[in-house]
Amino acid sequence: MHVFKSLVAAAALVVTAGAVQAATYNATSYSDVVPGTCTFAGTKDKAKCEANDRKNLANLIDGNKNTFYSLGLGGSVTLGFGTDFRAGDVSVYEITFTRPTSIDKNYEAFELVALDANKNATGFSKVITNENGFASFRIDSGFTYLKLVDVTKEQFANTSSYDGADIGMVSIAAVPVPAAGVLLLAGLGGFAALRRRKSA
Repeated sequence: MHVFKSLVAAAALVVTAGAVQAATYNATSYSDVVPGTCTFAGTKDKAKCEANDRKNLANLIDGNKNTFYSLGLGGSVTLGFGTDFRAGDVSVYEITFTRPTSIDKNYEAFELVALDANKNATGFSKVITNENGFASFRIDSGFTYLKLVDVTKEQFANTSSYDGADIGMVSIAAVPVPAAGVLLLAGLGGFAALRRRKSA
């Protein structure tokens, strides 16, 4: 009976510790940047391509959903979060000053692709449009990086967007792999101690 109570207590401790380790991770790094095009480049309206600090990559990792980086039409960037994930709930903020309507048709879209530690695709991808400005979804497989690729023209051939999707912030709510490993080791250690006590 004593062993059973100890086993239940150890299991409860592991579950509680797992709940404590869950956290939200904002993007902390960017790499593999491929600037997309801006249809105003080279004209008298070139300033539109650089307005609102939209070409500042630091806006992707400042933790502020109100600053943004424009991918450019066909552009891409890979974001890192400082850890590996076994799964996670992803939140993406997209900035559009004029939301798409039947009049302005300012539609934009990007594809989000989950990558492993070697930056190989894990098989998860999702196309996100700017109609709402916020998207939240679950990735049920392990990943380390998220790659964002502008697919505005592929999704909306007649869009009035001139520089593609504008990414405000990307965050992940998850238990990272290292924390999960520590919990597993702690649980195994607890079971080993219980077995040793029972043998004695």
